[in-house]
Amino acid sequence: MTNEDTGSDGTGESIDEETERVRLESVEEYLKYLRRSNPYYEWLQPELLTVERGFVRIRQPVSDRTRPPEVGPAEGINGGILMTLADAAAMAAIIADALEPVPLATTRIDMSFHDGGDEPHVVQADVIDVGSTLATARIEVLPESDLDDPDPRLFASGEATARLFE
Repeated sequence: MTNEDTGSDGTGESIDEETERVRLESVEEYLKYLRRSNPYYEWLQPELLTVERGFVRIRQPVSDRTRPPEVGPAEGINGGILMTLADAAAMAAIIADALEPVPLATTRIDMSFHDGGDEPHVVQADVIDVGSTLATARIEVLPESDLDDPDPRLFASGEATARLFE
């Protein structure tokens, strides 16, 4: 059960909508700071599109920096880069679920690659479970052009689990 389901901040105390909105804005600023302060993310230049409680959406443009090596398919974004972005989105969604920066570390990430395309990708993560020491998020990678499609084409999908520290 996520914090959203309980209507609390993880401690069992209820929070009002205004407090949640302010805390989500703070989380969004924190996530933007992480992007600016990490040379790898600064180099890739992913764009944070959406931050909601327990949900994050990141846009990754296709560029020479993200292309697969010549030994693989000629189009799309390199699978290693997609894994990195999926991990970042999942951890960001868990932070957004907590409504504050929380110390965490990825313990597991599992991705299946379904298709590729030479267009901007969107990586979205949705928290599906939060416990006292672990949290799990579902991840989807899809073409940006399919965002409003009720049955979007998936480039990749999977789950990531994080260890939560006190």
